[in-house]
Amino acid sequence: MTVDLNEELEDFANEHGEPHWLVKRRLAALEAAKDFNNFNVDQWEYFPMKAPAKPKLTHEIVDQIEYQDYELGITQFGQSNLDTSIPDELDDEGLLLTDVFTAFRQHPRLIQNNFMSKVIPEDTDQLTSLHTAFFNNGIFLYIPKDCQLTKPIQLNVFQDSIHDQPLVHNVFIVAEEGSRAQVILNAETIGKMSNIASFMVEIIAKANSKLSFTSTNHFSQNTTLYMMQHAHISRDAKVDWNNISDNGGDNYVDTGSMLAGKNAESHINSISKQNGGSKININNEIEHRYDQNTGEIEQISFVSDVENASISTITSDKELQSSHVVTGKKNTGNSVIKIDTDLVGKYNYSSASVEEDEFSNEFKRAIQSINQGIVEN
Repeated sequence: MTVDLNEELEDFANEHGEPHWLVKRRLAALEAAKDFNNFNVDQWEYFPMKAPAKPKLTHEIVDQIEYQDYELGITQFGQSNLDTSIPDELDDEGLLLTDVFTAFRQHPRLIQNNFMSKVIPEDTDQLTSLHTAFFNNGIFLYIPKDCQLTKPIQLNVFQDSIHDQPLVHNVFIVAEEGSRAQVILNAETIGKMSNIASFMVEIIAKANSKLSFTSTNHFSQNTTLYMMQHAHISRDAKVDWNNISDNGGDNYVDTGSMLAGKNAESHINSISKQNGGSKININNEIEHRYDQNTGEIEQISFVSDVENASISTITSDKELQSSHVVTGKKNTGNSVIKIDTDLVGKYNYSSASVEEDEFSNEFKRAIQSINQGIVEN
């Protein structure tokens, strides 16, 4: 890490018109990353140590991007924002949906003190420090007090692998007291270059808010994915995670909920599929502070000829941690691994080898089950 890299990073931040406090945080995170040991997953690739550069967006590239129309949503490709739609009545009510750099400039009161701090601290490990230093796009969603949304919010994020440039992306969501919303993140790759995608999703759910967050990931076999999705959940609030990971390359996906207030609740429903030659590391964790908290984790992993797999569910409080891990197993066929656990210690684990047709059918049924649950909620 040289002075030149610091200068290049500062130049990139200034081109975005980033506020001074954010530029200082980038440079401090870059310096802090030198003091960490290696990221706690062995033999994983890091994104290159170079300042971001924004490739030119051409009409030929835009023509390759397909997404469904929506009343409320945002679409991004690489470092570019393609489309944002907010109904007038929600705009008048105070709902905000914008790229994260606009939020830093126009809404610092809502984001400055908590971004990569309260939910996912930037100094958690080397990965989070590097992510804070090099992030190059993101989405900010603010749901005002008592705002009751009846239609989902669509977040479409396309990784640009037409160019040699990692996607280092943040989704930052604040759900104010008494709000209700369903958020759907669709993320996939366009292009064939080898790249890294580093995703951080941070949710602050204030008292008596209810949020359902669904992420569907379809990254290419040339993409190494790091995805951390965490929520800080206050009293009487609820955050449900619905994760579908169907990626071609190596996956590290970490989903966690902190039940910080009484009667806080969280459910994690996770489906992952991994094919031969790739590594998979899926972590799901719910931490709770009060006996009145409720939490459940349901993990189904579809593993086909995978050399290195680690799948875990963890529930913990201040005095007790219950950890269930399936790790380091070489798989030479098609297996379906299921893990269920909750805050009071109920735990079920099963693993079954299946034929190829049944493997695909079981995967489709699992996705249908999650989608049906989303519709019912």
